[in-house]
Formats: sequence, structure tokens, C-alpha cells
Amino acid sequence: MLILGAFCAATVGAKDSSWLSQLGGLIQDPQGIRAVMTDLGAEEAQSFASRLLRAANTLPLAAAAKNERLARISHELVMGSQGVEGKQDVLVMIFVQSNPAYLSGIADVLSVGLKMDLNGINQEEFLRVATNVIMRVEQETIGDADALVRVTMTIATFLRAAGTNLELEPILLACLSNADLAGVVKNVIGPAVTGNYDPMLQANEKERSGAGNWFLGHVQKPGKPLLAPWGNQAGWMGFDGGFGPGIGGTGLGGAGAIPYLGQTI
Repeated sequence: MLILGAFCAATVGAKDSSWLSQLGGLIQDPQGIRAVMTDLGAEEAQSFASRLLRAANTLPLAAAAKNERLARISHELVMGSQGVEGKQDVLVMIFVQSNPAYLSGIADVLSVGLKMDLNGINQEEFLRVATNVIMRVEQETIGDADALVRVTMTIATFLRAAGTNLELEPILLACLSNADLAGVVKNVIGPAVTGNYDPMLQANEKERSGAGNWFLGHVQKPGKPLLAPWGNQAGWMGFDGGFGPGIGGTGLGGAGAIPYLGQTI
């Protein structure tokens, strides 16, 4: 039994080491994320996604390029996740763990990929995913100085994905258990859905010192389904450019970079 246990532990450790050693390369070329996640179980896929997001947050890139890269990584993580529960888990992780300054670009990409018509799902199925993610993001950001931004951008993402279904706004706001937070989100969600983040940032300054000019702008949208289990998926091509066939990625480097196993600085 001891030998068997040691063998199992060594096997698990070897699997972990396999994807750990690839983190640096996957940050440079996110298109390989899906292939790695195909061989991972549910729990290990979450560990992989968490470590990849942590590594991505340290990217020593210019702000605009980093905005593009984090959006690419988020897109690939959701697409590579298996089953609805796996995709929900990764969506929560993205909104909770990503640098809030780059949630605009992430929301641009995910809001298109989550559209009901694009994924061939009905409103009930869409709401099941949306409400699950929103409630969990709220709970997991309690005490976070940027909880307002994280929760607002989560709801805004799903409202954009819902399109003209404006009646969904009160349903999604009702997911919030904190009445004070819900009241502030209600005041800023309308502009946020249209891409005007000033009201949200001004409200968030009460919890965050400094001016609200740290929030990055938009990125190009891919227009590919993230919830549907079928369809041909395009990669992101060029150097931090738009979606299309092919692969992209630029080298990493710069002062203050934090290297991960397999990452070349």
C-alpha cells in the first residue's frame, strides 16, 4: 500500500510538473491552453487555470499589450474548460483573480463568446450560468477593495451577452446578497454595459486610493462561442492582434519580471 501510494503521488506530481513547466510558454502563446486542459481532470484544471492567471498577472508587457494578452488567456481558459460546471468555475476565477485594471478587455472578449444565440442556448440555460457566476464572484470578493469593479464587470459581461434582453438586468442584480453593493452596482451598471466605466470607477475610488485612470480600454472581440461544445474555434493571430487562424505571442522580459517554471525572462 505504501509503495502504491508513493507511486500515485509521484504520478500526480509528474502531471503537475508537466503543465507547470509549460506556464511560461502558454502565456506567450495562449492557443496551446486548450490542448493542455483536455488531459486534465476537473480539480487539476482549476489548479492549472489559477496558476496560469497568477503568472499572467505578472506579465512585464506594456499596458495595451497586456490587456490583449489577458483577454486571450481568459478566452482560451473558458474554451478549454470541460462541461458547464468547469466553465462556470473558470469564469468565477477570471473575474476574481485577474488584475481588475484589465477586466474591460476580458469583458469585451467573454461577452461575445457567451452570447445565447452564438452558443445555441436558451434564456433559462444562460441565466443558470450567469446567476451562478455572479453570486460566487460576489461571495469570493468580500473584503476586496475592488469588489465593486469585479462584480459590476461580471454582471456587465452577461448583460452584453444577453443583448437586447434588458429585462435580465433586475434578475442579475437580484443575485447580489449585499444590499449596499447592489445599490451601487445598480447605479453604475447601465453605463458600464455601454462601455462607460467612469461612474463605476468614481464609485470605486471610495475603496481605492488614487485617481480612476488605472482601468484599461477595450480589445478586439473574437465572436466565437464559449459555452457550446461544438463549432470550429479560431485562434488569436499576430502579435497581440485580433482573432483569426494561426498563433501569436511575443517574448517576455523586462525589469521586475517574476519568472515561473518554464518561463524565460
